[in-house]
Amino acid sequence: MTQQLLGVTPRMRPFRVGNADRTIKKGIMADSLRDLLNKVMDGLHVSCVSALVLDEDGTGVDTEEFFQTLKDNTILIVLEKGQKWTPLEVSCRSAPTGKPALIGCLNVKATLYGIYSVSYDLRCYESVKTPLREALRWTLFTMQTTGHVLVGTSVTSSVLFYFRILCWAIKDSLWNLHLPAAAFLLL
Repeated sequence: MTQQLLGVTPRMRPFRVGNADRTIKKGIMADSLRDLLNKVMDGLHVSCVSALVLDEDGTGVDTEEFFQTLKDNTILIVLEKGQKWTPLEVSCRSAPTGKPALIGCLNVKATLYGIYSVSYDLRCYESVKTPLREALRWTLFTMQTTGHVLVGTSVTSSVLFYFRILCWAIKDSLWNLHLPAAAFLLL
């Protein structure tokens, strides 16, 4: 009400809203929680919104104060009566032909759009796990060594550079003192 009297209009903010099974996704612009709920009911054809939760971790968005703290493009899930929030799961299993997988089984838990952290469970056969572990260990060691070499080279180069500048400054100072040329041989 105060905003209307002062002539200040709230800023419309973008949100990504989907249904509980994540088959429908819509981009909705809203300036308040009430406005978002009304647009969700129209856009997703939901008759009654039971809850609005963050897709990231299932946190309920039920107060205007919390709603105003959400960042632009936050992903929200609309729950209807009787629905519960569940994290998105992606699984890769062995081939349907019954043949065993070459590496093993990979289970990934992720959220939509790749914005949030991803956890994985890689169950490899021991014959594959040991070479993978060694390859990773050597890769990390090589990266760490390369970083140390680059930092060391950078420090050495900057010390030599500043030493050379100092020598030039001393040489210029001696030149301004009009010393004999023999004094310059020391530098």
